[in-house]
Amino acid sequence: MNYTYMSTYPEAKFPEKFKMRDSKKFEGSGPPIIHLQSYHRAMTLLGASEEIMAQMYQQALKENSLIWFLSLEESRICSWEDVAREFMSQYKYNEELEVTRRDLRFLSRTLGKQSIAS
Repeated sequence: MNYTYMSTYPEAKFPEKFKMRDSKKFEGSGPPIIHLQSYHRAMTLLGASEEIMAQMYQQALKENSLIWFLSLEESRICSWEDVAREFMSQYKYNEELEVTRRDLRFLSRTLGKQSIAS
């Protein structure tokens, strides 16, 4: 059976002595840019090309993030840049949510101080 149709980069080859390291997988929360930077830096140190980074990105995802990624149309993730753009677009709300939580904590402390002073 020919499985090349399942790969976006069927010609991509690992560098000699390449060994994928275990790293924290993205589960859908946290700043997406931090995850992308960490993955990119680790893969670059291992000598991975952008094609390999894009092909292997699914290994850096977990649960719903992985399901989302595997459901993307291949035409939308033709390069590492495409993968990063799609990922940031999908999870940008995490950054907005973090600001909201920070704002709520600040507001809660501020209101708490006003209640004590009254």
